[in-house]
Order: sequence, then C-alpha cells, then structure tokens
Amino acid sequence: MSRLITEIHYGNRLFHLRGSNVPILKVARRNPNYWGDAPGHPEVNCEALDMCVKGSVEADVLADFAEEFAMVYDEYGLADDTALTLDGQRLKKAVNEMVESVEEVEE
Repeated sequence: MSRLITEIHYGNRLFHLRGSNVPILKVARRNPNYWGDAPGHPEVNCEALDMCVKGSVEADVLADFAEEFAMVYDEYGLADDTALTLDGQRLKKAVNEMVESVEEVEE
C-alpha cells in the first residue's frame, strides 16, 4: 500500500507539493535479507531529495520526514546559489520544483 504525499505540515507551515517527484508513504514489505524490516512498518521515500525515513508508527515517520523536509527547504530551497555547492544547488532545484506554495498555519 502506498500513497502520494501532497502536503507536509511542520511547525507553523504547510507545504503544498506538486509534480511527479512528491514523497511517497508506503507500508514496507518484509525483506528476508534485512532483519530490521518488519512487516507493515511505514516509510516515506522521496527519491528527488534522496531521503527515506522509516519507523514503526506512521505518525512518527510522517513527523520525522516533515522535520527533515523543512530543514532541506530552509537550508537549500531558500539559499542563494552562490552559497551552495553543485550538490546543494541540485537539492535546491529539486525541493523548489516540488513545493508549490508554503502557507502559514496555526501550530
């Protein structure tokens, strides 16, 4: 089971996402070659940002992903290109292509 994430809520911000590279929440299947994966454990995977967050509780995984996403947006998405390496510029482009808008909301 998987679903696209089209909004990310972190603190007092709501990120509205667009495009085909949005993060995906899925329930991972058991991998017999890796002892740490248990059946039914959720993960959020965002290939465009090279991010993957796993855990045992969906709400915790979503909250951890939201925190990491907000950090990437703040540190790279809002940065001046001259302050970033080429990899940083790639992250900036990826996160900015993904974020349609950022709305201030109550925490």
